[in-house]
Amino acid sequence: MWRQKENSGAFFENRLHVYLNWDPRVHAKLYHSAQQNRSIGGFTLSQKKAIQRTRKEHETYLAEFESILRGIEGSMEAASLGPRRLVTQELFEELKHAQHPTRRDRRQYVPGEEMIEYRSAREQATEASILNETETYLNIDGYLYGL
Repeated sequence: MWRQKENSGAFFENRLHVYLNWDPRVHAKLYHSAQQNRSIGGFTLSQKKAIQRTRKEHETYLAEFESILRGIEGSMEAASLGPRRLVTQELFEELKHAQHPTRRDRRQYVPGEEMIEYRSAREQATEASILNETETYLNIDGYLYGL
């Protein structure tokens, strides 16, 4: 019975992926003091100073994000889970696979700038149909439900 169900597609691959969605502004509000939050931003009319401030703010957030990731990776390595970061193509394939788990599409991601007519990664990855949508959930091709 198990083999018959497996052959008919009842079971999918067993895979575990952990995706980190990190908003630096929320993180700053929760974990930084008010003094630190004030020192990062501020209004200025100087374009050069605004660009420098924005660049400094970006580098600060990037360093903090990398630090968090190293901590998570270290914990996963200690648990012998073998973590690795996905490259752009792998992440693109995972996005398409999440939309339709029974069909594997191996089309390559092409950066929008390299196409004749610009197409974002979202436009290239979208293959599913929205079957039903309410205020509480979204049914995409009968496989992916967003709540």
